[in-house]
Amino acid sequence: MSSGPSVRGIAFNSVVFDAPAPVSNILGAYTLAPFDDAGGHINLAAGYHYHAATGVSTQIAQDDGHTGMIGYALDGYGMYNY
Repeated sequence: MSSGPSVRGIAFNSVVFDAPAPVSNILGAYTLAPFDDAGGHINLAAGYHYHAATGVSTQIAQDDGHTGMIGYALDGYGMYNY
């Protein structure tokens, strides 16, 4: 289990990018947190957030060969669509 922050960054539409979903915890608690087409879901404690980049969120095209930029990580570096 990670001791780091759950939030990894912020998308251009202000939705939080969280760490990958803790599947073992979800299954162990017999809960289901289905993802939508954007790789996000609602959590009553944390609100709507993403766990994955699926190409649905806002992207800014790059001229340097990167895929589209989708937001910023907490350290200030850009986050890019896979």
